[in-house]
Amino acid sequence: MIKNVVVVEDDRQCADKLSKLISKFFDDAHLPFSLKVFNSSLEALEKRSGFEDLYFLDIDLPHVNGMELAKKIREKDEKVI
Repeated sequence: MIKNVVVVEDDRQCADKLSKLISKFFDDAHLPFSLKVFNSSLEALEKRSGFEDLYFLDIDLPHVNGMELAKKIREKDEKVI
């Protein structure tokens, strides 16, 4: 089963580094995955598909911080990690 992973990070360099680490983990474990990166919490809320399994959220985000974003995501999907 493909794991759908999302990174929400407004710092491009941090997002790239985290994406590489996540990709290496799944590749090394021979697990299929899909990775989406959003640069803002608002973009993540607008473009989420509802089929995500795992989120990596920056806490210090403009508009809606990572903790508030997690609450909003949980309201729509209580099983997501």
